[in-house]
Amino acid sequence: EPRDRRAADRQAARRRHAVDDPLTRPIAAEVAKEGTRSLEQREWRVNAVVSYDFSGRLRGWGLGAGARWQSEVATGYPNFIDSTGIIQPDLTKPYFGDPEFNGDGWISYKRRIFKDRVAWRIQLNVRNLIGSDSLIPVSTNPDGRPAIVRIPPDRQWFVTNTFRF
Repeated sequence: EPRDRRAADRQAARRRHAVDDPLTRPIAAEVAKEGTRSLEQREWRVNAVVSYDFSGRLRGWGLGAGARWQSEVATGYPNFIDSTGIIQPDLTKPYFGDPEFNGDGWISYKRRIFKDRVAWRIQLNVRNLIGSDSLIPVSTNPDGRPAIVRIPPDRQWFVTNTFRF
């Protein structure tokens, strides 16, 4: 709290200057974002992989799966007009994109070849076997409409061969 009226006037002038100054306005806007959700950054991610190699009659065959989950993502903020008449983002009400879930799968066969000197494995993989095919919002306009979207990852099929010797 200022001790005299002149000090209070100087503080008020500094505050007005910080709002009106085109050089410090962006800095003040960034400082105001401290402690809020970062845009385009997901708070949580979980990855899991599981595989199983059969025995008995199905010896040599195997199955596997992988899963990736990501929490919702902040994509933008609505605007409001502050007490000085300047348009500001409302940092308390971010727009969010949906959480994402993708899953992979594979089937494999392995056996020893070349008189048991080489272990061979062939595997059919499907990346993004499970997942949404909807556009994914990256950035949202202040009116709530998507500004930038990205295409979800494609489903990919591929075969791998591994030789161990």
